[in-house]
Amino acid sequence: MTTLDKVVRTCSSTLAALLVGAGVAHGQPASQPPGGAPALLSAQAHVSYTWPSRVWLALDATSFAGGDTRVDGVANPDHQENSRLGLTVSIPIGARHSVKLTYSEGATTRRGNDFESFMLTWQHVKF
Repeated sequence: MTTLDKVVRTCSSTLAALLVGAGVAHGQPASQPPGGAPALLSAQAHVSYTWPSRVWLALDATSFAGGDTRVDGVANPDHQENSRLGLTVSIPIGARHSVKLTYSEGATTRRGNDFESFMLTWQHVKF
């Protein structure tokens, strides 16, 4: 039994939750006055369940806000305050491969990001 198999068997049939937060402060071009490019803050939450067969399912949520800009001291109507919801399923193919299917959509949209996304990913694990 490989180390990876031991880890997978230990984590099988479990429910896991993860909460992540981040802030991104963008660098300012020389032509932009101080305070012209504020941070864009985000938070993510993931709840997943893993079955003994190593198939896992996750419900994903993300929210972000900020990014207001000003030109010549006048505020632009570009404040972002959006949230997205998604679902991911991972299906193992042999010991070192898996296929992930992901879907996400805009839950609330103040500016941009109002779209649906589908993704199919093939993953190969080398360790």
